[in-house]
Amino acid sequence: MKPAARLMPAWLESRWFWAILLVVPYLGFWAYGLTDLDEGFYGAVTVDMLRRGDWLTPTINGNPWFEKPILSYWLAMPTVALFQNEFGARLPSFLCTMATCWVIARFAKIHFGGHTGRLSALIYATGLLTVAIGRMMMTDAALALCLVVAFTTFYDSLVSDARLRLVSAAALGLAVLAKGPVGIVLFFGLIGLFYWRAPHLRPKFKGQWLIGILILIAVTSTWYLPAYLANGDYFVQKFLIEQNIGRFSGGDKAHGVPWWAHPIYFPAVIGLSALPWLIPALRLGLVREKAWRDPSPEGTARLYLWLWFLVILGFFSISGTKLVHYILPALPALAILLADTLHRRWEEQRILILGVAVSIFLCGLSNLVFMNYWRERFAAPQILAADANRLGENFAVFSLGRKGDDPEIKLQLDDTSHPSVFFYMDRPALETASMDELLEQKRPLLVLVRERSVEDQWFIELKQRGVDAEEVRDLGGYVLFRLSDPLPPLDGE
Repeated sequence: MKPAARLMPAWLESRWFWAILLVVPYLGFWAYGLTDLDEGFYGAVTVDMLRRGDWLTPTINGNPWFEKPILSYWLAMPTVALFQNEFGARLPSFLCTMATCWVIARFAKIHFGGHTGRLSALIYATGLLTVAIGRMMMTDAALALCLVVAFTTFYDSLVSDARLRLVSAAALGLAVLAKGPVGIVLFFGLIGLFYWRAPHLRPKFKGQWLIGILILIAVTSTWYLPAYLANGDYFVQKFLIEQNIGRFSGGDKAHGVPWWAHPIYFPAVIGLSALPWLIPALRLGLVREKAWRDPSPEGTARLYLWLWFLVILGFFSISGTKLVHYILPALPALAILLADTLHRRWEEQRILILGVAVSIFLCGLSNLVFMNYWRERFAAPQILAADANRLGENFAVFSLGRKGDDPEIKLQLDDTSHPSVFFYMDRPALETASMDELLEQKRPLLVLVRERSVEDQWFIELKQRGVDAEEVRDLGGYVLFRLSDPLPPLDGE
């Protein structure tokens, strides 16, 4: 039984007070530059698509780049065009995170009560992983929102209005546009298990399926079909096979883990993310409740949430590729389960104190961590790229790489570059590790390199090829040079 709670001031019950608590951890997400590689690539692609006026094919410097589908770019292109800075780049992730909190709160309020609804949103918003993704230009916040809408409306279609299934279909189509077919796999995995474990609701599964499937196809076809028609087999190979099937099967060797880490990887991530809320909930009996044996409306909702959480955890645990943010769509279900346990069995004063403390702490911690991370690794090349952009000359990045890369290894755009520098350019730029390709560019040419790449031999080779190199600025281990042709001799010399 829940302990008796003291009366709380009316303002502590205000929606605005709780909304502020949700927003606080994200304050300052615009105060530092993009980080590589993911944010850098997404930012560079968005700017390039805006520059080319192309809303169909993701590109970097005009070259197709199909690592992720289109939804995140569609969301970012208007805000980047409007603000032209990191605020515009990251605003869609923040708004998607806040919208996810609203959907969670609404669902929890309907099935568990208003206090649980507010607390569910707070727990999700103050999760370490949620805060990190909500502060970054990533695809995962949009995917989480789409799946939360799809999962919650489908459950509501079983217990209230079957027409909500059509909303689920549209949201599922957007999830496919956000991150690929994985959304469909997770959705049907969940509803298949729920159909098996909730026999009393099986008659409610009937209806709206044909129209729903047509809506799903129509939404996904807004991009998949024209992208295929425009890019043909390249789109199939790069996006559908390499980025979806290849990653799940472990083809992405850069993001693999040892075999023994598979069963503990995501439980550890979840535990760390939900740490301040998970510990008291476990002590209060979170996992001791037999949700699958409770036929009451609340018990059925808990069963659905547990299956939601476990399906996503299980799917990504067996996936060959591991990245911490993959598990984000499981956290909304866990947040509601935690809130349900805490609200029924813990004093509201303790909940409120913990919520305020965690919210303020995460604001300070995340700003400190992200700001220092950016300053240490990314500030210098981005500042020099912005300088080059202001000078208005042709621009190239030569053998840039990241800290720790071996300069002798041939650099490739997708694994050793600083793609974020292109976010700060308002014109196309070249990235190359080839001196021949570099010198084919029209001069004068501004070139960004790392200091370790600029040795005497570099200048000797330029002189031998009849090119002058003038240092414009150096900063934090990076140098901006201007390459130009030697001036012709004066008459009489």
